[in-house]
Amino acid sequence: FQAVPAVAAPPDHAEAVVVTGELELFYLDDFDNNRYELQYFIEDKKNNRRYRLEFDGTPPGHLRSGMVITAKGKAKGRELFLAADGITQSTSQPTQQSLPAVTGDQKTLVMLGNFTDTDISCSAAQVNDIMFSDPYGEHVDGVYREMSHEAVSVSGEVKGPYNINFASTGSCDTAGWANALETAAVNQGIDVSAYPRKVYVLPSQNKCSFAGLGSVGSTPSRAWILRCDRGGIYAHELGHNLGMRHASTPTNAYGDSSDVMGSSSLLRKVNAPHQDQMGWVPDYQIVEVTQSGTYDISTLGLDPAQATAPQMLKIAKPDSNDFYYLSFRQPIGFDANISTSYHGRISIHTYAGNDSSVETFLLGTLQDGENFIDSNNGLEFTQLSHNSNYATVQIQMDSAPPSPTCTAAVPTVSISPSSQYADAGISAGYTVTITNRDDGNCDNSSFNLASSVPSGWSGSLSPSSINLAPGDSGSATLTVTSSATAAAAPYTVEVDVSDSSESLHAVSA
Repeated sequence: FQAVPAVAAPPDHAEAVVVTGELELFYLDDFDNNRYELQYFIEDKKNNRRYRLEFDGTPPGHLRSGMVITAKGKAKGRELFLAADGITQSTSQPTQQSLPAVTGDQKTLVMLGNFTDTDISCSAAQVNDIMFSDPYGEHVDGVYREMSHEAVSVSGEVKGPYNINFASTGSCDTAGWANALETAAVNQGIDVSAYPRKVYVLPSQNKCSFAGLGSVGSTPSRAWILRCDRGGIYAHELGHNLGMRHASTPTNAYGDSSDVMGSSSLLRKVNAPHQDQMGWVPDYQIVEVTQSGTYDISTLGLDPAQATAPQMLKIAKPDSNDFYYLSFRQPIGFDANISTSYHGRISIHTYAGNDSSVETFLLGTLQDGENFIDSNNGLEFTQLSHNSNYATVQIQMDSAPPSPTCTAAVPTVSISPSSQYADAGISAGYTVTITNRDDGNCDNSSFNLASSVPSGWSGSLSPSSINLAPGDSGSATLTVTSSATAAAAPYTVEVDVSDSSESLHAVSA
């Protein structure tokens, strides 16, 4: 996936400024092109001037919406290009671990807008169904109620569409659009301040390169929707508002399609680590595994009060200070909208543990009989069996990496010279060469040698046994003495090789 790179340097003629204000983070989501951008804004409390922060390199990972910071750099218009030491944290919100669970009604005002040259393609009634009242229950309120086990609801109103004085061919002025829509709502007698969550829905024909934009972990919050008919985008941006980042795979920011914070096409619930982050699964249904054993995992979609086993297992990952999360998904409720490749299987995620600054990562799923091995940390997970309500998984901790498999092969044997002439009763010497052709995962092998000569003749081998590592060669001397009465003729002399521990090592020359 592509993350938009940070700006490297300020433009010429920029003005040196120092700004103190509250930080606000926004995710820009371009689902169709698998592209996102995390934007940072600060509002100067002295003059109410708002700047977008541009970093020389990767932004610091500890930054959160709601922090009060002092930013030092050079400003050009509404962009502030930070110096290397350009951010000082004045105050901060608590870390995510100390925040309470996300609960309560998320009162939301949805405002629809038309540009001067194009109208929004969804009616207020259609958006109202998407957000609050779809007759089949496929709405944003429904998915948040279900995955939070009624801890969170989404209520509100849909207003508009309002005609705003912006053209689709103009700049991507999201702040201007929001202000114009709020002004139109106020003029209609709506108390905009009564809604901590605000959503602005606008025509898809515009200059922006995204489908959704949402503030991250802030209340009040704002979200912009530029694909009005996709319910997953509304739920995704609201997830950002609540503090969730993306449900990723190691190669795709939106790759975890079991979570609405990944794929945005359909309404779906969030994965196990996101439910843990939000505080929607009680502590007694989350077990941190510290020793090997066999564990049952109840279906994540069940009401915790009905689950007969933990609904997620956490296993510390010592090499990175985060956790593996093991969960089990079945087609219950909105989980019927996720791919069948997740149903009846253990999902394996990694996550830094209740931290709003990082994504969750799906590493894969296991069906019965399949395992996942982390040889760096000596961990192995195996799904043993499952039914409609739970899966049984075996967790092996401090396990050694699996022993490599030995692949044995027939050795090569040669005798030199291939023929000799001698008078009857005279001895002749030969060199017997053996090469061990086993692969490198095999142990050394002991090859036993025996000679086969015509009746009345004698044959001796020295040595009669050769110990060889895979790939090595060794030699023995074969001495053959013919009978004193042997008639002149060609005779065959044979060397037989054997190994009592490996039948493939039986060969003759």
